[in-house]
Amino acid sequence: MSIVMNMFWSGLTASEYDRVDRGVGWREDVPPGGRYHIAWFTGDGGRIVDVWDSQEHFETFVQARLTPGVQKVGVAGEPEVAIWPLYDLQIEGDPPPGCVVSDGTSGGMPEDLYQRLERSIDWKGNPPPGAVLHIAALDGDTIRDVGVWRSSEAIDAFMTGPLTDAAVELGVDEEFEDEPTYDLHAWFDPTKTATQAAAKVKAST
Repeated sequence: MSIVMNMFWSGLTASEYDRVDRGVGWREDVPPGGRYHIAWFTGDGGRIVDVWDSQEHFETFVQARLTPGVQKVGVAGEPEVAIWPLYDLQIEGDPPPGCVVSDGTSGGMPEDLYQRLERSIDWKGNPPPGAVLHIAALDGDTIRDVGVWRSSEAIDAFMTGPLTDAAVELGVDEEFEDEPTYDLHAWFDPTKTATQAAAKVKAST
């Protein structure tokens, strides 16, 4: 069963992440079962979301390669990790420079509401302008999702336009809170060729 791995590492810096990235070499030597990887940083640490073919694939990678790489760099502390079944994965191309991450993993949305909104908006058949990646996981009966967008403006346009309109049409008595957004630090799509997979996107400053 495909899974979503959601990691928060308190105090992790972008420099430490990059050193682990180079040391582990997951771009050049793709770990079996790895399907997608994005990373970004908040004021209190690093956040990483992966999609894997199974939890066993992820755990094998952690034990054989990630843990030794982290120890070599000397990253302090231990990450908080949650594993959820993959619910939805939509990729609309490679993230260009300057993309942002919309993090909806902490709040979530009831599964039935997610389904109703998805059918109404049809974001698979008609992707919102500026959308690059959408990862959704099922945590009990709650959907937790992460999106990569070309800009914060694209997110705002979707939230205040199609999403709000669909909610009104469905008679949903719920206000959608703005999800926090952060600069995308890195992404990795193992399904690409070796040259493409080695690419890294860093937000423009």
